Amino acid sequence: MRLTIYFLIILPLIIFVSKPSYSGEDAVILAMKLECGGNSAGRKPYNDYFFALTTDYTFQGNRYWIGKNKYEGDVGLNIFSGVRTHKSLLIKGEGKWLKKTSKDWKLQFISKGNKSMFEHLEAGIEGFEGKDKWRRECKLVLLNKVKAGDAIQLNSYIKIIDRQKKEIKTYNDTYEKDLENTKNKYNKNIENLDKQISLLKTQNDEKNLEIIKLNKEINIAENNKKLENKFSDLQNQFKIIEQELNNLEKINLKLNQDLDKQRITEEKLNKKLFSFPEERELKKVDSLLNGIDEFIKIFPDKFSLIQKESISELEDEISKLKEMIISNPTSSDLEEWVINLKSAQITLNYLNSYKESLEEKNQILELIALKNELDIILDPLVKNIIDK
Repeated sequence: MRLTIYFLIILPLIIFVSKPSYSGEDAVILAMKLECGGNSAGRKPYNDYFFALTTDYTFQGNRYWIGKNKYEGDVGLNIFSGVRTHKSLLIKGEGKWLKKTSKDWKLQFISKGNKSMFEHLEAGIEGFEGKDKWRRECKLVLLNKVKAGDAIQLNSYIKIIDRQKKEIKTYNDTYEKDLENTKNKYNKNIENLDKQISLLKTQNDEKNLEIIKLNKEINIAENNKKLENKFSDLQNQFKIIEQELNNLEKINLKLNQDLDKQRITEEKLNKKLFSFPEERELKKVDSLLNGIDEFIKIFPDKFSLIQKESISELEDEISKLKEMIISNPTSSDLEEWVINLKSAQITLNYLNSYKESLEEKNQILELIALKNELDIILDPLVKNIIDK
């Protein structure tokens, strides 16, 4: 915005300065540059600027400077005067110090050809300053130009420009103030938004904590549900185990009862088994066998007859009794079987033959083995019942 205003103000001046329209009678103010090189006296080159007034045929200008070193406190002057003809432009100048501490010196510039004043000046005019060792090669260069009448009105333009500058300043101040207010307003809004964002973040964190808490409660509830289900399963399993335990107790009671019966039966059997005069009978049988051995040597054919009669049937009966006793040690007929076995064995013991005596001896030994077998069979049963 400010650049636009400046452009609108300066644009007429740019057009006025850069594209002037001059007539032959118009006086023009020139901005000139004087360029001079060094001299053999050891003076350094210099450049300076000055204003000049020109028409299509005349040139007038001047410049001054403040002296230094030995010219300290003095003022130097250059006065230029020129005339243009159809052959050339000749500009002469005079240099002097106001306090006349040195002689005056001359300057001269010339541009040949049938040209206008501005064509000569715009191309640059070569010349010199001083003489002898003080001589310098110089050049006049046109920098800019403006109509004198327009320059006189420049003060009005300057006033207008000053007024517009003040307006611009006022506008800029207002603009900057509005900008500052707008900036403060936006900053305030941003600050409020930051606060709202911070508050929302806090609320979000709180909600997250609530969600975490709810998740924990849900997990606890799920675990409780699982525990309830597990407890229910355990209760059902306990009922099953309790039922099985009752059944086992019943079985145990029955086994104990059977054990008692078995123990009573075993005691009776032991009494009957151990009531046999084992050692005395064995000695008797051994004595008998010794006699029968002699009998067999003398009458071997008699032994085979005895062996093929009732002895075989008696042996079969004894075998059956033994098988029944071993296979059914808890039978209620066990006592009767044992009595029958004893009777059969007693009968067999008194047969008058080698077979009879030998069988009696074997039966007695088998009864002893039977008792041992019964012990082997009954002991694990008793132990198993006791363990249960």
